[in-house]
Amino acid sequence: MKKIIFIVIILLSFTSCEKFLTEDPRGNLSADQYFNTKEECLTAINGVYFRFSNGTLSGSIIHSWNIGTDQFFTPRAVMFGGMVSGIFMATEYDGRILDYWTQAYMGVRDANMAINRINLSPLEDNEKNALLGEAKFLRALLYYYLVTCWGDVPFWTDELEMDVVSQLEKTSGNTILDNLLTDLDEAENYLPATTWGQNEGRPTKWAAKILKARIYQWQKDWAGSKTEASEVISQSPHRMLANYGDVFRSSNERNDELIFGVEYKEDAFSAEMPNQYRPQGNFESHITPAPVWFNGIGAWSLYQSFVDTYEPGDIRKKYTVIDSIDGKKTNFNWCLKYMEVPLPVDDPLMDIGSPMAKQNSGFDVIHMRLAEAFLILAESENELNGPTAVAYDAVDSIRNRAQLADLPAGLSQEELRQAIRDEYAKELVGEARGRKNDLVRWGILVETNTGLPARELIAQQNPILRPIYKTRANYYANLQATNVAEKWNYFPIPAGEIQRNPNLVQNPAWAK
Repeated sequence: MKKIIFIVIILLSFTSCEKFLTEDPRGNLSADQYFNTKEECLTAINGVYFRFSNGTLSGSIIHSWNIGTDQFFTPRAVMFGGMVSGIFMATEYDGRILDYWTQAYMGVRDANMAINRINLSPLEDNEKNALLGEAKFLRALLYYYLVTCWGDVPFWTDELEMDVVSQLEKTSGNTILDNLLTDLDEAENYLPATTWGQNEGRPTKWAAKILKARIYQWQKDWAGSKTEASEVISQSPHRMLANYGDVFRSSNERNDELIFGVEYKEDAFSAEMPNQYRPQGNFESHITPAPVWFNGIGAWSLYQSFVDTYEPGDIRKKYTVIDSIDGKKTNFNWCLKYMEVPLPVDDPLMDIGSPMAKQNSGFDVIHMRLAEAFLILAESENELNGPTAVAYDAVDSIRNRAQLADLPAGLSQEELRQAIRDEYAKELVGEARGRKNDLVRWGILVETNTGLPARELIAQQNPILRPIYKTRANYYANLQATNVAEKWNYFPIPAGEIQRNPNLVQNPAWAK
């Protein structure tokens, strides 16, 4: 799929973000010019991928799903202007929230156009259905983001005139999710049953099933999520890699654990993720000589109270947390698995022979992997039937790969529920599933944030923590605890969208 990013940047970069609901993209594409061959249909679908690869939907929105939680804060004295939602200080006028909304709906618009015109194309049914399966999966993923970020939102699946789109009312989130499940059933039947890598980085039926499982979880349909996760585990060619670190190794892209992701090309169309996570040299000025990879922006650090949740011997900590370099304690806890640097020393995730610490990285963004299916199965089974052998086996598969013992027998349903939630946190830290989305889904976003200062106070009894860490961590933990409220379960609808659409109303909790 790395070829995708070159094909349609010009063809489908339709309009500026602010005007996407008022300018008609069909001035750029005509039915006569496109959709007469498979290649033309693929070009249209590749345009939808471009929405995912532009740094918003596979970059900053993922950060927004993981900050404002018990995991990450910024080492900076002042939060980035574009990420103040992470400390619950954004409003309906926030430009970054508008970016998320705009890019997602531009993708929906592009997908609707592709689906409509593929349906009208002269292709044979088997070719047409394969293309439709891919486009419907991508559209479903975009709408899933919209529903989980905003709740009830405008919903349309036809290639509508822009003056119609700009007058649409909200559709309930549950109605949208039900429609997505129908689309994903169809996509699953048409998409190949290979791994993501074998399908050249394009979606497969297993990606459709993981997305269905997420939707069922959001709806608390535990039987549905259990079925989808079980089938991915038992029927797909995917496998969990023996070594957790291998999932994130730069030389091991398209490995068998990955179910869906967004690919980037070094020196051509680069990923922002490594640059966000690598330290900025002035944040660790006491470490000399400075490694060559102290060239990032140092956007995010892990809270010590989260780092302390790793059990002794948990191999995931080795590939997730950098808290010292050459024996010197770092000021902050850096998240290693996205940094693309030659650490840990005894098993570096970046090959020593590779160009180090490139800011124009080709590091791919992982959106789904098989470990998530095991966690979904464990949670779903426990919610349905309590602490059964099925639930234990699923979560213990995750723990055993981390070189941890099975969970103790005899846990209550609530005890196993908490143990599974803890495994979500440590297994998928920082990933595109989003810690915040799970906290919202579990109904504990507010209590998790309000309890953060007290947990940090305990963690900071550790005498090796450096003063600057305590200053920054306490500042942001207290901001999160003070500012969080139930309204933050969803973003506010961007004010400009409400001004342009007389039928669009603000989310109730934000209208007060």
